[in-house]
Amino acid sequence: MAILIEEEKRPVNWLAVLIVIFIVAVLGFGTYYLFFAPTPAIEIILPANLQSANKVNNIAADSSTVLTSDAFKSLKNDISGPGIGQTGKANPFQPL
Repeated sequence: MAILIEEEKRPVNWLAVLIVIFIVAVLGFGTYYLFFAPTPAIEIILPANLQSANKVNNIAADSSTVLTSDAFKSLKNDISGPGIGQTGKANPFQPL
């Protein structure tokens, strides 16, 4: 005579399975849109009245052009540097 002992099968908690699948899906979509989704171009993000700000991005600045221009050469230095022995007071906390 054989004695058969069978364990009772627990029913599957479908609500917990659905919640876990939902959480994994939300984390997956969030990771994709945060790290892997293509970013829109700056022209799409800017409103129409700020489209002129994009023109500043396309300016090519060349330092040799600025340094050799007549306007830069016409600038004068009105502030002279300190002379020898004129670096300040011996005691900066002493009143004048």
